Parts: sequence; C-alpha cells; structure tokens
Amino acid sequence: MRGRIITHDVSSELFRVGRGEVEDVNAIHVLKCWPKYFEELFSGKKTFDIRRNDRDYKVGEFLDIKEWCPTTEKFSGRSVFFKISHTTAERKWVQKGYIGLSLKPSSPKPNSTEIFP
Repeated sequence: MRGRIITHDVSSELFRVGRGEVEDVNAIHVLKCWPKYFEELFSGKKTFDIRRNDRDYKVGEFLDIKEWCPTTEKFSGRSVFFKISHTTAERKWVQKGYIGLSLKPSSPKPNSTEIFP
C-alpha cells in the first residue's frame, strides 16, 4: 500500500514529505499548541481543532500535537496524539483558509518515524 509520512520541524517551519512503499501508514502532522489549548486537548474536554488549511488534512491522518510555550519559545515535552475523524472547510463553520478537524484520541503508529531536520 502506498502511504506518506509528513514530518514538520515546527521550530523552523520546514516540511518534509516522504513517499514510498509502506504498510498502512497515514500522514502524521506534527503541530505546536499553546498551553491553554493543549490542556483542553490533553484532558479530553476539547475534541476538535481549527487550523490553517495549509497541509491538505484528510480523514484518517494523525496529529502529533506538542505543547509549546510562546513566552519561553520552548516545548514543554508533553504531547498528545489524535486521529482525524472528520473535516470541514465550509465557510458556514470556519473562516476562509481554515479547516475544522474532529479528533479521536489515538496512539502513535508503531512503524512510523518522525524526522526533524
């Protein structure tokens, strides 16, 4: 099965996309999240996210969301992993250029690798 792994160095805003013959691998988007919103995702209170639609998010792909403190400009070391269960970019619900993502808690896929340049 053909799949893709998208890795993103969130500190330098660089993308790497790898394509090849792999077994059952969907895209993994590595994202920053401010502490207030991260805590809501981490606790399970928040089951959706609104993001800039700059990555071609698709149902079945994964989000590796890492807590990022904007004042210290450092990662806390905490992260959560979700699978995208639904998307909407309808202008009725989100602004132009953004996408709504419904999220289900997940765990990292065992054969996936994150690569940071």
